[in-house]
Amino acid sequence: MGDEITPALIAEIYEAATVEDGLVRLVDIVRRVVDVDNAGIWLRSGTEIRELTVSDSIAASVGPYLAYYCQIDPWSAVAKMRDRVTLGSEIYSEDKLLKGEFYTDFARHFEMTRPMGVSFDIATNTTVMISTNRGSPGRLLDDLDKARFSDLVAHLKGALTLRHRLGIERSAQGALATAFERLAFAAIVCTPEGEVLFANDAARTLEAERAIRLNGSQGGLSAMTAEKTNGLRRLIAAAATRGEAGSLALGTDGLVLALVTPLPGARPELNQGRALVTLRRADAVAGPSLELLRQLFDLTPAQAHLCVQLARGLTFEAAAAERGVALSTARTHFSTILRKTGTDNLRDLLRLLGSMPQINHM
Repeated sequence: MGDEITPALIAEIYEAATVEDGLVRLVDIVRRVVDVDNAGIWLRSGTEIRELTVSDSIAASVGPYLAYYCQIDPWSAVAKMRDRVTLGSEIYSEDKLLKGEFYTDFARHFEMTRPMGVSFDIATNTTVMISTNRGSPGRLLDDLDKARFSDLVAHLKGALTLRHRLGIERSAQGALATAFERLAFAAIVCTPEGEVLFANDAARTLEAERAIRLNGSQGGLSAMTAEKTNGLRRLIAAAATRGEAGSLALGTDGLVLALVTPLPGARPELNQGRALVTLRRADAVAGPSLELLRQLFDLTPAQAHLCVQLARGLTFEAAAAERGVALSTARTHFSTILRKTGTDNLRDLLRLLGSMPQINHM
């Protein structure tokens, strides 16, 4: 009698989806629950077998199967019968099977007489096939085994779908990390609470220079003072949960400028929001060309200068003070800039400015 499908077992199934050897664990769970001698899990992209994991007892079958016998496997028709557990005898006559090349030259050597399998889709063009077999002299698989396997399939499908999605996310995160490492300025990815998920080499250099702490006394990304840390954390939370952008001067000398924006591709509605914090020294910050801004968007010199200041990470207050104008004047310029550039808010404007050719600040 196989293992019962309990809450603890279901938790084990989903845990297997999150670890590197997950398919090996899932194969073992299938073997235990359905009470069979061996099991296997195939992942196909179209007709191509992308992954194949089987019980140790039939591991020697994988090479010959992939090299040739998968092409003449009479039970492979289960791949066309989605979401329904099927016995091999329902697909192919056992009398005919025993006389064919697949059985005489391959299957009988691994005691494959009456397998049972199921297939289901976990994504577009990605299909899972799960097979089981009970060798002689055990009881041949029958309708009672089908019912037990069917009860397990819903949980297996959910776990394998989760595994597939996690694989895509990890791949995307790896590509993003590679891109961030190539940046000349510091780039840090944080959770809404400020926990650092990734920091590139430039960020670690700033930490060594005591401009920031990647894991400060309050936990997570911190500035060198409690006041600056609190301000930075508010910006991170706003970016990760509400999609808002902001900036703040950090460091004891105020010369490290932090720009906090939502991380592209993150999903706040699923509690998966992330903030991207970029940091640059004020004396090394580049900004869009003033002349280019004026030509492209018909900006006045004052409006173009404000764009450069915002791209450097300055707040409206700091920008107004640096130019010696009233805060209300800076905000009036900003409203006109949004209209002329066709952007809706500061975040959109910063994205536009960030995509433009850069020159040293003038």
